[in-house]
Amino acid sequence: GACQTCGRGDPHFAPEENGYYMLASAPQLRWFGNLIAQGQTYAKAKLTEDIDFTEYGQIETTGTYFNGELDGQNHLLTIHIESVPDQDGPAPFRCLGGIVRNLRVSGDINASTKYAGSIAGHTSNEAVIENCYSDVNIVSTLVGDGTHGGFIGVVDGVTSMNGCMFAGSLKSPELVTTSCGGLAGWANNTFTVTNSLLIGDVDVSAESSYTNSP
Repeated sequence: GACQTCGRGDPHFAPEENGYYMLASAPQLRWFGNLIAQGQTYAKAKLTEDIDFTEYGQIETTGTYFNGELDGQNHLLTIHIESVPDQDGPAPFRCLGGIVRNLRVSGDINASTKYAGSIAGHTSNEAVIENCYSDVNIVSTLVGDGTHGGFIGVVDGVTSMNGCMFAGSLKSPELVTTSCGGLAGWANNTFTVTNSLLIGDVDVSAESSYTNSP
């Protein structure tokens, strides 16, 4: 999906319909993440199949805000993410400023850095997460402030969540991680939550942690 000479993504690697890239495989989703990293931050995509993304880790890791749209069309995204040393935000999208909707997420995240979430590490720029379901298991070995959340690590800018359910788990086996929340680890800005539910298992240090944290 990339040019062997310059490394840039082949714009025709995934078919496009009505302004959306149609993604049916893990390599195509990886290619979409590379487009974002290369500056196409407003790109839009739809999943047309369930995708096992465990081979690749995160969709986007550079810290470039994804300001476009990913419509899962109720397909399942399976992830396996390991924290990268000295890089926060272990999540499918390290930084989300756009829209993720109609997505089911399963799998696991092993977090040794801050801001883990099953959708985004950071959100800003009026990010929207809607009609999403996650049963991801997040395991944190970080000692001290983790600021992990079921869906979002930290809300850095105006963010909204609607019609979502977190049914996974957020655990620190030795209870060494503090400052975590249920749907989001912490909100530095307005976080509007409607018709959303936390039914997962949160088992971290009680210090500065709130299972009903927005």
